[in-house]
Amino acid sequence: MRKDIPEGVLPMLSIPGLRPDKVLKVHRELGVASLDELEQAARQDRLRAIKGLGPALQCKILQGIEIRRQAGPAAPASVGRTAAGRRRQSD
Repeated sequence: MRKDIPEGVLPMLSIPGLRPDKVLKVHRELGVASLDELEQAARQDRLRAIKGLGPALQCKILQGIEIRRQAGPAAPASVGRTAAGRRRQSD
């Protein structure tokens, strides 16, 4: 199965709230194969066309990408999750 999935798809799993099944849906239905493409699809509202991906998840994806960028390219997924948790607590 890993042969069928581009390497760029795996970093999408580091986005809080984006489960493996959703990552596969986004890849298969929209052809999204990287974080940059995921961000572009979210900003263009293309994710809403996929059943199970609504506006709330789209917003969460964009927030997660921003958190990941602020943490740096080598930051593990747990850094993004921790920062996202802190952000929710302070809201």
